[in-house]
Amino acid sequence: LTVGLIDVYVPDEKFQTIRRKILPVRPGSKLKEVNSLIAYCFKIFNNDSYALYSIENNNFNQEKKLKDEDLPLEIKNDKLKRDIYI
Repeated sequence: LTVGLIDVYVPDEKFQTIRRKILPVRPGSKLKEVNSLIAYCFKIFNNDSYALYSIENNNFNQEKKLKDEDLPLEIKNDKLKRDIYI
């Protein structure tokens, strides 16, 4: 079974920090599947209360909200091929 890894950052309002996890994602996984994994890992009970974004550069000042049909791992791999961090 082949998987890739994506970095996920989630604000922790209780401790005023940002939590980071590296999650395994299967190639071809759509955003809906990845969102379910994120909700489970971060104990988020309302999936509608967050969204997944791609960071367009190292300064975290350009974000792109991903759509339901997007493939997060493929977006990451494409950016890595172009030497752009997400």
